[in-house]
Amino acid sequence: MTIRFVLQFSALWPKISPLGDLAKEKHYNNRFLDFWMRYGVFFIDLNGEDLALALSALPQAQKILWMTALQKDHFRKRVGYDKCTENTFLELSALEAVSYDVDLALLEESTISGYLEDGNYNGFINDDRLELCRFDCIDSSDSLNLLKKTWEKAIEINEDRNNIWKERFLQLAYYAKNISIVDRYCGVSIDECYSRGILSGVAYFLKFLSEIPGEIKAKSISIYTSKKIQT
Repeated sequence: MTIRFVLQFSALWPKISPLGDLAKEKHYNNRFLDFWMRYGVFFIDLNGEDLALALSALPQAQKILWMTALQKDHFRKRVGYDKCTENTFLELSALEAVSYDVDLALLEESTISGYLEDGNYNGFINDDRLELCRFDCIDSSDSLNLLKKTWEKAIEINEDRNNIWKERFLQLAYYAKNISIVDRYCGVSIDECYSRGILSGVAYFLKFLSEIPGEIKAKSISIYTSKKIQT
């Protein structure tokens, strides 16, 4: 499970330079980058004018962090997404059209106030298909809270593997290019299941992975395990 999102780039840094609150703005950017790396898939046009303008307004240290994130694969991206410009976030009909692609839109405070009641930092539009959230409140978005709740939920004995795959892994694996599996016992399980003519949990995962549709077909997979029971 992961969160597909778009961003109103004017939220990265105030249009009018803040007076004495540079540390807070830096903190907001760092929180966003952490959210993106851990949980999100950024639907983004890397050649867009809005992105270029936003980056040009950032202090050098923040600009370097952003440029690194834009270039690295572990920051998941759906590149070439040119449906979002600054005007998209100012028109309800345009935002509703975006809701068919993504789960979350991050907006600056002055923009989101045009859609939600005073004081609200997040809310839903288009029959609850798209969540709007203030850029500086990403940690409290409903989308992120739901994702965390899903991952914290225990997997019950005999829970259907298809349901586990769809709920937890399908969307995450769809966009991933590099996947690591860390399980000290799966090496033994693979051997035991193979000798019995059945698929182990990891084998099921690889089977599901091979059946994913979409544009990111090539994936690098690393498995860290042991073939011994005790070590």
